[in-house]
Amino acid sequence: MESASLVQFASALGKHRDGLSGNNTFVMYTVLADAFLQMTEVKMHEELADAGVLSEFDESLGKAMFVSHQWLSDTHPDPDFQQLKVLQDALRNIIAGTSSISQALFSEVVYGRRRCFTAADFAPGHLHIWYDYFSIPQSGGHRASHGRQTAIQSIPTYVARCEFFVVLCPALKHRDQKRTLSHATWGERGWCRTERAARELSTHRGGYIIIVESAAHQTLLWAGLSMRDAPGEGEFTLDGDRVLIGRMVTQMVWSKLFYYLEHKQFHNYRFLLNLQTAQYFRALDVEPIDGLVPGFHTETDPSVDCKGFMLERFLHQNGLRNIFARDAAGWPPICFAAMSNDVVVLQALLDRKVDINQATSKPEAQVNLPAKLTALAIAVLVRNNEAVELLLCARADVNYKDGFGGNALHTACAGNNPHGVRLLCHARANLNQQAMPGMSPFMISCACGSRRAMKEMLSLNPDVSLRHCLHVALMFAGGGSADLVSVLLAAQANVNEQFRVQIQEPGWWLLMNAMGVRHRVSPSRLTLLAYHHYDATPLMFSILSGSLDSVSTLLSARARVDIRNYRKKTASDLARQMLAPSWLIEVCSTKGEQDADAPAESDTFCI
Repeated sequence: MESASLVQFASALGKHRDGLSGNNTFVMYTVLADAFLQMTEVKMHEELADAGVLSEFDESLGKAMFVSHQWLSDTHPDPDFQQLKVLQDALRNIIAGTSSISQALFSEVVYGRRRCFTAADFAPGHLHIWYDYFSIPQSGGHRASHGRQTAIQSIPTYVARCEFFVVLCPALKHRDQKRTLSHATWGERGWCRTERAARELSTHRGGYIIIVESAAHQTLLWAGLSMRDAPGEGEFTLDGDRVLIGRMVTQMVWSKLFYYLEHKQFHNYRFLLNLQTAQYFRALDVEPIDGLVPGFHTETDPSVDCKGFMLERFLHQNGLRNIFARDAAGWPPICFAAMSNDVVVLQALLDRKVDINQATSKPEAQVNLPAKLTALAIAVLVRNNEAVELLLCARADVNYKDGFGGNALHTACAGNNPHGVRLLCHARANLNQQAMPGMSPFMISCACGSRRAMKEMLSLNPDVSLRHCLHVALMFAGGGSADLVSVLLAAQANVNEQFRVQIQEPGWWLLMNAMGVRHRVSPSRLTLLAYHHYDATPLMFSILSGSLDSVSTLLSARARVDIRNYRKKTASDLARQMLAPSWLIEVCSTKGEQDADAPAESDTFCI
C-alpha cells in the first residue's frame, strides 16, 4: 500500500503542464504519405517547403509517423534513395496486405499474441511522415541554424505526437564509412537511443516501435532490451551533444514521473524513479531526479544513524509504508533499492533483517520481466554491480529460480553485464540451469544479443555447449545477430548445424511442435519458423526470422544452401516464400549451383 504522504501529494497535483511542449517548440512539419510514396529522391526541408509539399501537422488531419534512422553518407541521409525506397515499399506492402507487422519472436514465446498494427491503421490519405531531412531546416544561415537547433530540441514533442514510431534500418552500406548499417548499428547511436527514450517516456500515448528492415519484414521492437541501452552510452559524432541529450532526457523523465503521480500510477512512478539512472542517465553528466515528494520528517539524526536516515528518506520518496510491505505490483522495497543501486539503503535493509532473497511476486509487463526476481537478479540485470557485490557478500542466493526458471546468471547475460557474469560465476552460479523453454545462461546471452556477456562466458567456461546457439541468436536477437554469429563461429560453432530437438527436451519440443501445428490455423512469424524448424540450418533461421544482416557472415563461413530441412525446403525456397530481397534469393540460388558438386558432410546420427 502507498504511504499517506505520496497519495496526498498526488491528489494535490493540479493538471500538470507537459514539460515537453510549449511556446519554444519548432513547428512540426510533415509530408503526407500520398506525396511521400511518389518520391524518387530525397529533397531537403527548404526544397520541399518551396514546392508546397510540407504541411504543419495537426492531429485533426490524421496520424503521424516518426521515422528514426541513420544517415547513409556524411553529408546526405540517403544519397541513392535506398533507405526511403524500403520504407515506401514496406508501406505499400502493409497497405496492400502482402506483408504485416509481426510481433517479436521472444515476446510471442513468453507472453503470447498481442495486437499488431493492421493495414487499416496506415491509410495513406491520413498518414503524415516526420523525417529529419524533410522536417528540420537544413540550409546555412543564422535563421535556419536557429530553427534547426529549436527543432532538434523539439524532437521529444514530435515523438509524443506521433502514433507510429518507425526504426528504418535495412542493411545498407554507408557511402563514406564503407560499413553496413543495420538495426544493430542504429541501436548503438546515442541520438537514436534518445529518440527511442522519447517514445518510452512520452506522456501523450504509449504506442509501439516498429522495426522496418526490408520491404517485407516489419517487427515490433521487444521492450525487454531497452533497459540496458542508455542514451549516454551510445555513440555520438559530436561528443558535445551529450550536454543537450542530458537536458532533454532530464526533462522527459521529470515529465513522466509527474504524469505517473497525477494518474496515480504509483508502481510505475517507483519503477521509473529507481531505474532512471541505469536506463536513462548513465554516462550523462546529470544528476538523477530526487526529492519530488515533499513533507519528509524524521526523528533520526543523520549524524548518528546515516543509513537509517537514508532508508527513511527512501521510503518517503517511494511512498512505501515500511521496509517489509510490497506495493500493489508485488515489489518489495529491497528490489527497488537494488534497481537504484542505493547500497546505503540496501545495507540498512539488510541490517534490519529484511530477507535478502525476497522476490517480486508479479511479472513486470511493461518491460517483459518475469515474476520472482530477487534484488540480486534485478541489480545484475541493470548493471548495478556495486549492489551486486554487496548482495553477494551478504550471501544472496545466486541460483534462486525466477518466473522463467532462470537464475541471476540468466539476467546478467540478458543485461549484457560481463562484470556481473564474472562475479556470479565466481560465486558458483549454475552455468547449466535452464530457463524456459530450455535455455542456459549462455543461450540467453545469444538470444538477447549480449555480445560482451557471451565473450565473458566463453572466457570463463571455454567448454560451454554451442549446440543450437547459432539458431537461438538468429531466432531471437534480430538486428544484433550479425556480431553474435561472428563470435559463435570464432568459438567453433557449426555453421551448418541442423536444428533438432527431441522429446527429452520438453520445453523446446512442445514449443516448436505446438507452434508448428498452430501455423496451419493461425500463422505468425513464430509459427512459420516453428513449422520449418526441424533440420533447419542457421542460414534458414536467419531468413525465417528476418535477421538478414547475418546472411553474408554465414555465407562467408561456408554456410551451405543445398541442405534441405524436414519440409524439403532449401534456404533459397524459404527466401522466396518470405519475399526476401532479390539479392538474397539470387545469392542462395547461385551458391547452391556452385556447391551442387561439392562433397556432402557426414550426416549426424541422433536418437
